[in-house]
Amino acid sequence: MSRRYRAVVFDLFGTVVQFRGQPDRTVEWLRAPLAAVQPGLAFDAFRAALRDVSTAISAARAADHREVPSGERFARALALAGVADAGAAEVLSLAHMAHIAERTLLPSDHDTLLHQLGGLYRLGLVSNFDHAPTARDVLLRHGVARHFEVTLISDSFGRRKPHPAIFAAALQQLDVPPSQAIYVGDTHADDVVGARGAGMDVAWIANPHDADLEPRPTHRIRQLADLRTLLGAVD
Repeated sequence: MSRRYRAVVFDLFGTVVQFRGQPDRTVEWLRAPLAAVQPGLAFDAFRAALRDVSTAISAARAADHREVPSGERFARALALAGVADAGAAEVLSLAHMAHIAERTLLPSDHDTLLHQLGGLYRLGLVSNFDHAPTARDVLLRHGVARHFEVTLISDSFGRRKPHPAIFAAALQQLDVPPSQAIYVGDTHADDVVGARGAGMDVAWIANPHDADLEPRPTHRIRQLADLRTLLGAVD
């Protein structure tokens, strides 16, 4: 049984929890909330503004990986559409978050696996997400929040993966050096690049068709259950 690591730190979306179905790019779920708080604003105009603001935020993140909270993103979109209404921005942000949370599911074996690993390792979670209360609610609604000694969400931390600071903060709270921790995630650009940059080993949950990229992950796995073999959890 492996004892190379003292801590295992997880990504949230796409790793601990998954999403039902394919993402809907139309954001139709915002149509009714927008009509309720800003009936004079055409939905297509708002949707275009939200798309442009989201694109600009994503581009700006490349420089310093600072997180922009969901409420601010919606406030910027409304402003671009000619509306200054902080209350409406919050309503739309929360409607968007509710839709995302509702789409999440916990694969049947993940709770058992986390319980098994928690008996052997200190567990943490580091996630990119622009509304920390929703990320924490997702953990609670699926009953897995209890497994993590440390939970860091980019919205409350202020920086996103792959910035090394968010990984370093989690390890500091776990009181484990990078050499004795492994990160588990499904995104190369955020998880593999970030964890390796922070001095951690990383297990990348990759599809068979995903090309080998630099930096290379320490381990390449197909699914979270493969951690049983990799890390020595037993049934």
